[in-house]
Amino acid sequence: VGGTASQGLFQPKGNIAFGPWFDTEFYISAGKGFHSDDIRGVLGSVPLEGTQLSVGRVPLMARTTGEEVGFRNRSIPNLDIQFAAFRQDFSSELIYDQDAGQDQATAPSRRQGFELSAQYHPAPWIEFSTDIAATHARYFKNTATLADFYGIAGGTFIANAPDYIGSFGLLVDHLGPWFGGVEERMLGPYPLTDGPSSPRAAGYKETNLDIGYRITGSCTAKLALYNLLNTKAYSAEYYYATTITPQEVASDGTTGVSDYQVHPLEPLSARFTVSVIF
Repeated sequence: VGGTASQGLFQPKGNIAFGPWFDTEFYISAGKGFHSDDIRGVLGSVPLEGTQLSVGRVPLMARTTGEEVGFRNRSIPNLDIQFAAFRQDFSSELIYDQDAGQDQATAPSRRQGFELSAQYHPAPWIEFSTDIAATHARYFKNTATLADFYGIAGGTFIANAPDYIGSFGLLVDHLGPWFGGVEERMLGPYPLTDGPSSPRAAGYKETNLDIGYRITGSCTAKLALYNLLNTKAYSAEYYYATTITPQEVASDGTTGVSDYQVHPLEPLSARFTVSVIF
């Protein structure tokens, strides 16, 4: 079944910067935006696979409002620091339906937290860097909205929204023909279902390394090692009900048994590439 949909939104945005004072600049930003919804839920044309749930059709564009304050600092030689505290409100949270493999529109939500980024160059050929973001992601505490319309009960947590993410890296370049780097990536713990804080995924850490050599001005060879420490973890985790046999019926009489659905982190692996620019 086909169809069309259209929608217009007024999206004012503004930014004010103050400074610099002592190599520091402060800023305030605010504005309105949107995220698009699954077209099946917008048209309401696929009852079993659309995303309209019990509230009917969803809007083509879900409104968002965001505010941010932060600063940029270069008062320490060779060190750049950027910090931002933010808040983002969504008129409808867009989540991933793991079993159906599609997006789904749900209740209004808010994300607030901070981001910190820094780069340090002790020498022209080396850089230490870090990026960290911590987020408090929750549905708005409106019992009628959450429970009656969206079936979210027992809390306000958003499934698969991590508490924090981050990375720490060392980069080397302009050291003759050699270049490379090592980076550790982190994904913090996160709830696996909408509403309650448990069950939760533990997240993971992964270390990657690459070493490169410029053979000529147009030819480069690079060796990349992924999951250098061969960490055993799950790169993705979900928790939902599945049915394999007719005997698998949950204790409350519903079909299916709820359990963890996981994707293991790829083991230690390597990739060698040669690039030629014409």
